[in-house]
Amino acid sequence: MTALASEINSHVAESVEAYLALSVPPRFALMLDGPWGSGKTHYVQGLASKLIGEERKTLYVSLYGLTSSAQIDQAIFQQLHPILSSKKIQFAGKLLSGMLKTTLKIDLTSDGAADGSLSMNVPSINIPDYLSSEVEHVLLFDDFERCEIEVNDLLGYINYFVEHAGLKVIIAANQELIEGRNFYDQRREKVVGTTLKLVPDFEAAFASFLSELSGTDFVENIRRNGEIVRSVFLEVGFGNLRSLRQSLLQYQRVFRALPPLASKNAQFYEEFLKLYLVLSLEASKKTLDNETINSLFGSAWFSWLSWAKLPNTNVEPTRGQSFQKKYPWICELSMARQEGKFWTELFVEGHLDQTSLVQLTQAHPAFRTESTPSWKRLWWWERLDQESFDPLLAEVQASFESGKIENVYEALHVSMTILQLTRDGFVRDLTKEEWLETSKRCILSLAGDAAFPLRDHGVPTKLDIFSGYDGLGYPDNDPEFQLLLTYANEALLSHLEKRREVKTSELMGLLESSAVDFSAAMTALENAFEDFPLFSRVTAEEFMKATRNYTTVEQWNTVARGVRVRYSGSALARDGYLPNEYKFFQEVLVLLDRKLSTSRGKILAAGVERFKIHAALFALQRMDEVKTS
Repeated sequence: MTALASEINSHVAESVEAYLALSVPPRFALMLDGPWGSGKTHYVQGLASKLIGEERKTLYVSLYGLTSSAQIDQAIFQQLHPILSSKKIQFAGKLLSGMLKTTLKIDLTSDGAADGSLSMNVPSINIPDYLSSEVEHVLLFDDFERCEIEVNDLLGYINYFVEHAGLKVIIAANQELIEGRNFYDQRREKVVGTTLKLVPDFEAAFASFLSELSGTDFVENIRRNGEIVRSVFLEVGFGNLRSLRQSLLQYQRVFRALPPLASKNAQFYEEFLKLYLVLSLEASKKTLDNETINSLFGSAWFSWLSWAKLPNTNVEPTRGQSFQKKYPWICELSMARQEGKFWTELFVEGHLDQTSLVQLTQAHPAFRTESTPSWKRLWWWERLDQESFDPLLAEVQASFESGKIENVYEALHVSMTILQLTRDGFVRDLTKEEWLETSKRCILSLAGDAAFPLRDHGVPTKLDIFSGYDGLGYPDNDPEFQLLLTYANEALLSHLEKRREVKTSELMGLLESSAVDFSAAMTALENAFEDFPLFSRVTAEEFMKATRNYTTVEQWNTVARGVRVRYSGSALARDGYLPNEYKFFQEVLVLLDRKLSTSRGKILAAGVERFKIHAALFALQRMDEVKTS
């Protein structure tokens, strides 16, 4: 049975072989013990496959989730009677089942006599006459600890096969989850003669996993990087081969999504694969969440350096620092300084974002080219020699101070990069305080749409830094970064104020020229305006004047829809509308009533009345609800 042997579990293979070679009924079962994912199921199923074709027949039963001995009976019956238990034959349902139970006798020992009767601890299924002494049968019970049957009843059931039928029985179990439960230890001694510890066999499992993977290029890639897979698996210390298999199967999708050059660049790909495996295996241990991933990237690199330098080792590390303490090589990776958005989306949200993956790849220093912006090359200053560093620093500093770096997210990167360099003494004739003052001036001067580009959800009302920008991470737990971020948000508010003035003017122009265009613009308002009191910037008189040419019910209905949609959403729960727009609509109601008094009996009155009910009164009602909630 050498096909079952491997160096790490050779003791198990030898014992199993000796057990199966016994020429007399052993009257005891063999137990394979190991934690979840250690390869027990794989081993037992491999054993079943090996025995096929020899002078033995195997009956493999997974006990996972089974709640009664009848279900075990059924699993055995299906293997002994594949035709009778097929769906086509089961058309008689319960009637057929009852007939079988009354006509087939239990004959386990091939002596022609019925052995036993129906009870919890005795198999109720009738094993057939062809189970003769000429063919040896081996029962393989898997997932013992996952069975829902009370453990002593289950052992009693199995004992019938072992002691009374004289069959050879192998049980696979995780005893850590059973020991001490309902006198399990005492009852086990009667049934189980030998317990073998199964150690996770990475080499055998890895070879098996490779045979399951699809795609020649992917399989070859994983085979070539097998040492990385092995070292990470051992370092995680989980020992769950099932989780490793799942990680590799899921990695196929990630591998296919990588930009073409990524898997061919050893510097990038080795980092990427190691990080994927660590995060994937830790996620399967339920030790990974959004907060942990965010603390690992961007700020993790900076905070790890600061924490590691502290003389007081009693300082409590953050989650990310604890993670890096377990995996110290993480802080040496270029990716640890990059944005963590891709990893959060993949392992917390279950979403593979192609855009984030491309950004992660392109921002990595392994893919720097002559066209890489100067500030990005300076961001990776650890990879520069002095001859390259000095002119690049001067170039980026001059560009920043002259206002050529217009994007606020890039400005934050430049500010923090040079700030870090001043802290470390690499910038001559410039103190940290002087640079912070320069950064404040440059950031506050940012203006225009180019300075505050759209990200995932339109124009931001507060800078959405997540854990980085353009694939590069921010040290967002750094106090001085938070100070710079405050300046950036001040600049953003100033920018939004100007945009809102323009937007209000545009909306009033649309209201005057086209009810349809006004309604469409109100529906499509960006999030920068959804909780901003737009109508506080116009008077009720100006609003009514803009509608002076509306003479049909359809025009007033269209405008009403545009106003109504603004007050139907959850954004109203914030304070932006109140109390400024409340007063506006109260005053509009007064003017609407005046208009109604002069147009009674006319079509115009029907349109005005609908706007009053479905827009003005609706808006006031919704704001009242918010006030009292």
